Amino acid sequence: MLSVERGSPASRAGVAEGDVIVSLGDQPVGGVDDLHRFLTEERIGVSLPLIALRRGRRIRLTIEPAEAPASPRT
Repeated sequence: MLSVERGSPASRAGVAEGDVIVSLGDQPVGGVDDLHRFLTEERIGVSLPLIALRRGRRIRLTIEPAEAPASPRT
C-alpha cells in the first residue's frame, strides 16, 4: 500500500504502508483494479481474510470492508 488512511477498514485491520496485498477473501489480487472489483456491496460488513507481504514475510489479517463516506459537495 502506498498509504493507509487513518480510521479506514485497512487501518483497523492492521494494513501498513508498504504492505503488498496478494489476496482478499481467497481471491488473488494483482493490483488495485482487482481490489475495486472484489469490494462489492455484498462484502460490506463481512469479515474477509487478507494476505499481504510485509518486509518479505507473508502475513494474514482480517478486514471488514465498509461503505466509503460520501464526498462533501462543494
